[in-house]
Amino acid sequence: MVKLHHVGIVCSEQDYLQQRKLLEIIQPSQHVISKHVPEFKCTCHLLGNIEWVIPDSDSVLQSWLESQGRPSIHHFAIIVDDIQEVCQKLTLLGIKLVTEKPVNGVDNIQVNFIHPTVFGVMVELVQVIH
Repeated sequence: MVKLHHVGIVCSEQDYLQQRKLLEIIQPSQHVISKHVPEFKCTCHLLGNIEWVIPDSDSVLQSWLESQGRPSIHHFAIIVDDIQEVCQKLTLLGIKLVTEKPVNGVDNIQVNFIHPTVFGVMVELVQVIH
């Protein structure tokens, strides 16, 4: 069974603040975990199963956001048991990954992305580090 970790939305800081206020009304007791991820040139804010991704001004994600013209779902993230092993197997199959090695993401996770040419959408692989 595929286990969803989160859905990622790329947006501006202003859009994030507005959307977060709405979700705090719907789910008032949720805690937001935030981190800047320099490998992807963005700041991520994780609230439950929703992640807002705010790109740095020089990020590829900023160009993607501008091309969309509005906040948009960018990726969905699935949980894997061993991200190193999964990435190695995918690479051996010729599957294009966004980074050579997994990187540290928000809230004690390691992540990598399967290039959108594979599924038609960006898929993030997430290993929760205990």
